[in-house]
Amino acid sequence: MEWGISSYSPFRSLTSGEMTILDVVEWINGVGREHVEIVPLGFQLDDNPERR
Repeated sequence: MEWGISSYSPFRSLTSGEMTILDVVEWINGVGREHVEIVPLGFQLDDNPERR
């Protein structure tokens, strides 16, 4: 079984602007997890037209 972390775990850091979703992914990798569940709370997935 692979253990992962949801992107809403650092919700306060996302909503305060302390972290971006990319920072969260790096943080999750840094604590040794290989799976990220992306839950769009505290950020938007469509805020950058270049990523569509």
